[in-house]
Amino acid sequence: MLNLVEIGTNIRHLRTSLNITQDELATTLLVSRQAISRWEQGLALPTIDNICCLVELFGVNVETLLCLDNPKQLSEDDLFADCSHNYVIGQIVQGKTNINLANCIDQFNLEERMLILKSIKKNRERYLNTDMEALWNMLTGLEKQFFNSKLYKEEIKTNKFRRRI
Repeated sequence: MLNLVEIGTNIRHLRTSLNITQDELATTLLVSRQAISRWEQGLALPTIDNICCLVELFGVNVETLLCLDNPKQLSEDDLFADCSHNYVIGQIVQGKTNINLANCIDQFNLEERMLILKSIKKNRERYLNTDMEALWNMLTGLEKQFFNSKLYKEEIKTNKFRRRI
């Protein structure tokens, strides 16, 4: 997800690092100085043509110009505040986040939860920050059965045994 303020700050930093004024940049790109100002304030984005010119002028790639290669900080309280669901799921599945999934598993839909559980099952070491016991308690019966059928069967036996007592 594009963060206009972050991109604007980056454009201003790249421009000033080359000692170029807003007026000079505007003249080079055939836009108004106000357009440059709006980009740098995070109020607007350059057009694709202008992005191509900025990339060439600043000597960076598109990902760097648009801050796409900057890692986003995910917050357990609101994972999707600044990021799309696909981005968040990708970061979790690739093990690129330090969140405790037990604190935020309820923010995901059923399909997303199953993707996450499949990833945990396959690469448990990526999820050292996750309290697995607390996560287990947040799962549905079907999720528990998928995640660890042996443990799920033991839990069912224990619960049935307790009911008889």
